[in-house]
Amino acid sequence: MNYFEMFNIPVSLEVHEGLLQQRYLGMPGTDENREAYLTLVDPCRLLPYVLELKGVLRPGEKMQLPHMFMMEMMPLGEQLFALEAAPEGEVLKFRRQMEKLLARMWAEVEPIGELTPEKLQELKELHFKQKYLLRMLERISTFASRDQVL
Repeated sequence: MNYFEMFNIPVSLEVHEGLLQQRYLGMPGTDENREAYLTLVDPCRLLPYVLELKGVLRPGEKMQLPHMFMMEMMPLGEQLFALEAAPEGEVLKFRRQMEKLLARMWAEVEPIGELTPEKLQELKELHFKQKYLLRMLERISTFASRDQVL
């Protein structure tokens, strides 16, 4: 049984959070139920889960990102490298820039609508772009935790 079936909701990237929470609260408090709920409410976890369910994404799969995207990321990567010694304000500014970029990428594929094969491929590319940006954001987090230790 997949997570959508557990909650008796249709497979979608647009999950009604209130309904999901209501059904979750009526379930036994198992680790599996908790994992299902956390996956369905978190867009970063939901997207790959739906792509796997639809057979578009295989666990551990890698994808060559488009050249234009990688060219757009080059200056951001250089900026990220320079942030290791930057003041906290600059790091926060960069984080906001990355979050806006993520939001822009989501906006480019919306409205999600029906999960057609074409839309699923578009979402698969979005997933890998999102993973790339999230790794950059994780690197920023290592700066913050390093600074807190010092």
